[in-house]
Amino acid sequence: MQTAGRGRRGRVWQSPARKNIYFSLRWCFDQVPECYGSLSLQVGVAIMDRSLDRNELVGLLLKHLLPALKNFPEADQMQFTQDWQQWDILAGKQVQVHSSAQVFSGVVQGIDPQGQLDVLLNSGEQQFFSSADVSMRKLQTLETLNYLVYIPAQTTPEAAQTIVEDISRHDVKQHLIIEAGPYKNAISLGFFNTLDKAKRHTEYIRYLGYDARYAEQTEGQQVFWLDYDEPFGSNTPVMAWSRA
Repeated sequence: MQTAGRGRRGRVWQSPARKNIYFSLRWCFDQVPECYGSLSLQVGVAIMDRSLDRNELVGLLLKHLLPALKNFPEADQMQFTQDWQQWDILAGKQVQVHSSAQVFSGVVQGIDPQGQLDVLLNSGEQQFFSSADVSMRKLQTLETLNYLVYIPAQTTPEAAQTIVEDISRHDVKQHLIIEAGPYKNAISLGFFNTLDKAKRHTEYIRYLGYDARYAEQTEGQQVFWLDYDEPFGSNTPVMAWSRA
């Protein structure tokens, strides 16, 4: 049972009785490996890649953990990144990485040999994140699919047909009278992939004398939100923040 645990940077935490296993393990490398930043991830892979018996849990942890630490400096980093993929719940997921300065949005590609999070940003840029403190939570966001331009429902189908015939004479080729549902007798004038195109088409229909409108079409999307905290700044070498 832990009631007053202390972590890095003044963090506090608690652990209920008989729920978890905690122990400290000291390991000294002859020299700091180049891949030091991925140490905690490789330890996780070494442990997770085993079937653990509850009654021998600590012994099995040490049995697999000690060889992993011993071989860590010469470990095949490319093989490690492949092994990590089977446990990586973020790979291929849409994420928002929130730092104190800005928000980065993109799709997680995995990790690099240093254990940094590899994100392909929506701008097309590839960004790597390495941090002393990362927390994760899910949130639901709305993604814009396109923009619908339309004329609101008319009193009768005949009135809607009259409008369609008139705008057709002014080179408006895309139109559809909605025949049922809550938008019965409204006139759909097409979907546009940018807001600017939707606005321009709406303005043209209004110029013809009709109350055209546009509406954003959205779809719910699950996004992983990452709180990203770099205690020493964004350009800090991996060795420095790893010792924080």
